[in-house]
Amino acid sequence: MTLSAAQIGIIAIHEAAHAVVALRLGVDVRGVEVGERSDGSLGFVEAPSHPNGACEAMVCIAGVIGQSIDEGRRLTFAEAAAAYAFCGGEHDLPAARRLVAEADLERLWSEARDLLLADWTAVEALAAELVVAGAVSGARLRELVPTYGAEEPSWLSGNAERRRAL
Repeated sequence: MTLSAAQIGIIAIHEAAHAVVALRLGVDVRGVEVGERSDGSLGFVEAPSHPNGACEAMVCIAGVIGQSIDEGRRLTFAEAAAAYAFCGGEHDLPAARRLVAEADLERLWSEARDLLLADWTAVEALAAELVVAGAVSGARLRELVPTYGAEEPSWLSGNAERRRAL
């Protein structure tokens, strides 16, 4: 399958959003790629999983949130699960559901959306580089996302015991 420029742009926003949220949550992202891969996927963020399941769920859903922001849509998790079931969310949203209770997904969606909106310029810059180059290194990501590791979700920050419990 040959991807159109528009499809590459959507995939780039999706992968850039995953990467930015992961970086904001302190994950050591090693790189991001867009384009057809041998495993059938169309993009990839090379990074370890976040040790906290709720934070990892935020990283999982960030791609679809990025797509919705780029399209000018303000959706809830439930609305996005229906709207993006076969165009970006088919793997990520079920993965988030396996990580946390369904009741927590709306809150995590909101937290991840806030992180992306705070760094939307970085998401767009990363996506633009991905469209041109197809891949961006972890070092370059940290240049594009100046708030790397700067903020944990409000419900997690400063509470080491709660962090361990989650």
